[in-house]
Formats: sequence, structure tokens, C-alpha cells
Amino acid sequence: MAEPWVKILIGLTVCVFLVLCYLWKTPLTDFGKISLRLCVVNAIGWFVVLSFSERGHPPSWLFPTLLFWLLNFILLPAIAVVLWMCRKDQEERKSYLAIASTYLALNVVLLYIFPIVGLIFDETRH
Repeated sequence: MAEPWVKILIGLTVCVFLVLCYLWKTPLTDFGKISLRLCVVNAIGWFVVLSFSERGHPPSWLFPTLLFWLLNFILLPAIAVVLWMCRKDQEERKSYLAIASTYLALNVVLLYIFPIVGLIFDETRH
């Protein structure tokens, strides 16, 4: 799936997000709390996917990663909509919205943009 340092970096990013949102900038509104719960579901998924090894044929991480990718195909837009509703109500802390939006953007980049760019570059090399 990935190099060990990439797994550590992803895990560290998820941990930093959870610490920031639970200890420093907790959401105030109901929509903010919903978005945090959805982000926690995403974070748990990251920890599950990163725990699989690369042994076997097919590798043991393949099917859980595919399910995680499909789950986030629905989960990430739901988080984005809830964060948009938080911003529109203007009752949520801007710092929480910035942290949660950054976490959402990093997920989109890692799960959707990075694989597409990797496939495009891989096809152009052959």
C-alpha cells in the first residue's frame, strides 16, 4: 500500500486532527458536532486501513482499502455539506471550520486526486 513513513505521516495527521478538535477547538453547534463525528468515522477507517500488511496475493489491504475508498465517496461530500452549513449559519468557530476543512481537503487529495495523478503518470511512462 505505502511506505512505512507514509503510513506514519498519515497516522500522525489523523491523530493531530483528532487532538486539535477534541482538546483545543471543539465544535459549538450541532452541525459542527455532526461533522466531527463524520470525521472520526473517517479517522477510524484510516487507522484500520493502515494496520493491514502488504503480504499475500492479493495483498491483505486491497479489499479494506477499496471499501474505505467507497465509504469516503459518500462520507467526504457529507462532511463538506455539513461544514458548508456550519459556515453558512456563522455560529461555528472559524478555527474549527479551518481545521476540519483542511482535514477534508487532505482526505480528498490522498484518496482521489493522488491516485488519479499516479495513474496518469504511470500510463505516460509506458
